[in-house]
Amino acid sequence: MVTTSGIRIVPDPLTGDNYQAWRRSMTTALSAKNKLVLSWITNCLSRQIHATVLYVYTAKEVWDDLQQRYSQSNGTRVHHLKQAIASLKQDNMPNLDGLPAL
Repeated sequence: MVTTSGIRIVPDPLTGDNYQAWRRSMTTALSAKNKLVLSWITNCLSRQIHATVLYVYTAKEVWDDLQQRYSQSNGTRVHHLKQAIASLKQDNMPNLDGLPAL
């Protein structure tokens, strides 16, 4: 594996006989890349949003979580919030009738 700077991340390509060493090298390299991308993503988040993904360990998981939360249209988000509030009412939670209408 070669980076854009031309420096090899993994010293030897997989030949079959060297799988264990190759696997270890790849795991180390990919872990480092994950940490780099994870820092890029989290450094571009507000404090409030960052706090919600603080304990997510992979860049892909953070990316997918943010996509699921924020890619929906407002209409879809409002619908899901209304469903969540209705569910709270049905689960014998405190009366939420005093909340403003969404």
